Amino acid sequence: VIHCAGVGEFGPVGVYTAEQVRRVVESNLVSTILVAQQTVRLIGEQGGVLANVLSSAAQTGKANESLYCASKWGMRGFLESLRAELKGSPLRLVNLYPSGIRSEFWDNSDHLDPSSFMTPEDAAAYMLDALEARSSCHVTDLFIGRNG
Repeated sequence: VIHCAGVGEFGPVGVYTAEQVRRVVESNLVSTILVAQQTVRLIGEQGGVLANVLSSAAQTGKANESLYCASKWGMRGFLESLRAELKGSPLRLVNLYPSGIRSEFWDNSDHLDPSSFMTPEDAAAYMLDALEARSSCHVTDLFIGRNG
């Protein structure tokens, strides 16, 4: 199962409406919890992989991204707790942390230049490679940066 969904709202603290806060938290954090719970229920005992696409914003606070960062840090906290619960389980958890990916996601952000971000194709290739388990090990967390 690959969970790759979310939204962002950008700007300095103090500009977010209650609706924007709800939308970001529901789209990013609540969806992660619901997808993970359903995955554990349906395939947890059979095994497989639950891959979650977070963001480098789940690792580092960023100016004008406080709401987005908060939702991504919440995802990370939930998923780290889930990883502890899954210890010894046949269900593997892989968390993917790409830095900026060139896409429409950044259309409502005027503080970044997405032309310097990695392409979706490059990000997807790294992510798919990380999902393949080797006989003696597997990726648990993948941080994907961009050149420059």
